[in-house]
Amino acid sequence: MKAKHLFFAMALPGLFAACTQEEWTSNEANNSLELAKRHNAGVVEFTIDGDEAETRFNHELGRFDNGEEIDLYLMDELTGDCDNGDANHMHGYNTSVQCWKYFNVWDELYTLKDYAQTRYPFAYDETSQTWKNCATLLEGNYFAMHPSNEKITNRKDVWHYINPVQGFSKDGEFYKLAMDNQFWLGYTPIYRDEDRTGEMTLPLSMQPVMTVLKLNIGNKGSTDVIIDKIVFKDGQGRALPTIAYVKPTLVDEWRKTVDVENPKTADGCGDLTCNNQALDSEYSRELTWPGTSTGRATARSIVEYATPADHIPYGLEDTNVAYEYIFNFDEASDLGGHFLKGNVDNGEYVTVYFPLPHNLGDIVLEPVIYGRIYDKPNNTWKYGILRKGDFTSDNGSRVFTLDQAHLGKLQPYAQEVTAAFDEMGFEAINDVRIESTEDLMRYLKGLETSYTSHEKVTITTKVYGNGLVINDEVISYLDEMNSKNDCFITLDFEALNTTDATVMLDTEKESMKYFSFGNGTINFVVNKGIHSLEKPNQNLKSLAVEENAIFNVKADAKIANTENNGILNVAAKIEGNVENHKTIELQNTLLNSANIDGIFTNENIANVVGTVTVKTLKNKNTCVNCGVDKAVLTITNAGTLDVQDLTNDDKIVNNGILNAEKLMNNGTIESNATSNISTLTNKGTIEVNAGVTTLTEENSNEGTINVAADAKLSVKDGNTLANQEAGVINVKGDLMENIQNSGIIYVIGDGHVGVNGIVANSANGIIDISAANNGASSRVAKDMVTGKAGNYFRYTVKQTIAADLKNTLAALISDNNYGKNPVILVWNADSPATFGNTSNQGLVNAGKVERVIIERELTLIGTVTFNDLNNNCNAVGIKSDVIAYNKAFQITSKGKVIVDNAAKLVLNRGNDYSYEFVTAWVDGTLKVNNTGALDSTTPELVKVFGAGRCEFGAKPANYSKWTKSGEYTGEWLVEN
Repeated sequence: MKAKHLFFAMALPGLFAACTQEEWTSNEANNSLELAKRHNAGVVEFTIDGDEAETRFNHELGRFDNGEEIDLYLMDELTGDCDNGDANHMHGYNTSVQCWKYFNVWDELYTLKDYAQTRYPFAYDETSQTWKNCATLLEGNYFAMHPSNEKITNRKDVWHYINPVQGFSKDGEFYKLAMDNQFWLGYTPIYRDEDRTGEMTLPLSMQPVMTVLKLNIGNKGSTDVIIDKIVFKDGQGRALPTIAYVKPTLVDEWRKTVDVENPKTADGCGDLTCNNQALDSEYSRELTWPGTSTGRATARSIVEYATPADHIPYGLEDTNVAYEYIFNFDEASDLGGHFLKGNVDNGEYVTVYFPLPHNLGDIVLEPVIYGRIYDKPNNTWKYGILRKGDFTSDNGSRVFTLDQAHLGKLQPYAQEVTAAFDEMGFEAINDVRIESTEDLMRYLKGLETSYTSHEKVTITTKVYGNGLVINDEVISYLDEMNSKNDCFITLDFEALNTTDATVMLDTEKESMKYFSFGNGTINFVVNKGIHSLEKPNQNLKSLAVEENAIFNVKADAKIANTENNGILNVAAKIEGNVENHKTIELQNTLLNSANIDGIFTNENIANVVGTVTVKTLKNKNTCVNCGVDKAVLTITNAGTLDVQDLTNDDKIVNNGILNAEKLMNNGTIESNATSNISTLTNKGTIEVNAGVTTLTEENSNEGTINVAADAKLSVKDGNTLANQEAGVINVKGDLMENIQNSGIIYVIGDGHVGVNGIVANSANGIIDISAANNGASSRVAKDMVTGKAGNYFRYTVKQTIAADLKNTLAALISDNNYGKNPVILVWNADSPATFGNTSNQGLVNAGKVERVIIERELTLIGTVTFNDLNNNCNAVGIKSDVIAYNKAFQITSKGKVIVDNAAKLVLNRGNDYSYEFVTAWVDGTLKVNNTGALDSTTPELVKVFGAGRCEFGAKPANYSKWTKSGEYTGEWLVEN
């Protein structure tokens, strides 16, 4: 919508502000509490102060339109009260004294702040010429700003955005305006509702802040010209401000006071003092913020200009740092720009209005007027500089002086400057500067006479900044020119005098055939449509594929950084880094295969369809806008992924072939086919579901590896997989040799496990054979290292007599290890409730059982003997050097052992161990019935530790070889 007046950028007909303050992003508790303590001021409407309607709102300086909004911000904090004599209040004033109006009291009550407590939008009613909002306001210091800024939220900065790129729009036949950046400020203290009416009308003076220039541009030559743009920049290349902050605390004191008649009251608060406090003046709206240059000076004094590099306020969308202010002539002629005829008496002029910041510090703006001059002999337009200069010097015919346009000078109207030129001062530019779609169209139309039939025409297109958009208009024009002239036009994009510039493709028309990128300085954004890069050896600084776009890379390209938020299909080599936030498909064709020679970061969905090579691949969703789902990289059935360095934090599914020279897994990998991995570090989960996963080099597992039935995890000879103490491997298929185990390996069903000792300087690993099939005598668990230096075997007992238990252990443990490597036996909820019988004595020593753990109630029948117990079990999770872990025979807190009548439990240490006693750890219950017995042939017999319960119903002679240690803290119950 075009502005209907000079200063107010947006007209909102029929829109009236809501009766409450705008919804805040947050509503902090201290803010709500602070506001709740304030007095109500009632419903307020504002009038334009004095004769401002005559002095400010004319055809040059604008007018208000119905429904336009200002924002009213409460910008202070309550720091005192003057309602009563309570010690918690600052003053002992009675409310009837109106003491709060006096500036010295008001300042103690309310301290100015550089942020907004509340924001209320007020709409302009042209009938009553007032600003209205039906909400009840609180007492405090209020600042008004136009235009409204709905981005400003609770306890955040109050700011106005200065758009560095503006376009002139027409106002009748005479004025071209670019006034969207201008803004106004007003201030008023609003006092409590002393009259209890609930309504009041207050004057409000709104003062424009930025300096408005009225520039008369004239062509005094004999040749026609087209004005394209006016550009301002700092001579030293410094950034220009795009943010104006409202900061009431920026200056010590800017509010003016006026003497008043001091009220006299019955409570003694009269004359010039009240409670020894001088009361001689109050703040004046009229003096503080008058509708004159004085008021404008006050408004300007609390404004601070800044760039996004200094600070980014909450809600600011454009955070780019600007180095130029650009004012474009967009619509005046068919060729774009504004046409000024030549050979006119006294010249032909156009008048434009635009604002600039009133205070730029030591920055000196240098203005340049760009345009075209008609070259009649060649029937074309030459692009260049029509006039340039600064504000202070007049050094030549091409320099114009804005002699009255001192940005900080206070004047009631726009400051007028005239800049005239002729063809003698024209400075041609061979490298035409393209900053926008309009620039490009003007440039192309100016070259129409140079298009020759049956030729390939390459147009070097020098791009500056981030504003060039290739839309339907551009592509339609190229289509038309190619068809009309029977030629083919290519736009060769490169940045002009900078390290980079941006080109956005915003069309669904076929476009890429018209473009080339040669020197790696263009940031190319594909905003929508389906497009393919098919020209080889293109060179981009960056490629961004947005949400509604599909982009196909079908030819080798050098792209330093690629970011995909849409769909990206890669069937060629990309030299550079790729970051995927949505869907990417890596594929190959008959001519090319995908190759990313850089870092490929997948944060959403990536599919490998053909043979793909990636230098470095990171699979993890860290993208703020990508949702909470994990990133998924899928290698399809026909896919092959060759990657040098792969880090997975989310999920990889391999249905084809995965070749990784280095793999760090912190997430999940599903291998359903063939995987060849070197230097694996696994801290997540690897599912070997089918096929063969082959490891080479040195590999480590601290997570979980699951090997399914009919699948195989193989480690090549001369290489190792170190299953660390935290590592778990579940094997239903094959786990081949060259595994070093200091963690736990579970053999399940017909699984086969072959290991080769333990990890150096680590605990002895455990091979758990509890879930292995008894009948799989040919598929046993095997450790190449025998004895104490090798792995422990652990088994959860399913048998009720020792002979059956012995046969099972012999069937499941390799002949290489049976009777040599230590065994841990566990009775748990899956085990029978009894063990042993009177005819088959329970000698459990053939399997070299060094440790027994009982986690259920177990009744022993007959004699059950363990002859190879070892206090110093060094299996993973058991610290042999800590007495609390020296549990050769252990009844856990869930366990209970009943030595039945005529039964005997015999604990003996193995011959290989030097301990003089066997530890029996009772944290559950040990119960010896009347004719039951406890025995041992170990020299110092059995010592009982723990904190459980020992019940002896037998004669002391039947259990005398088991003694209570000094560390036993449980119950020791002996029946008489």
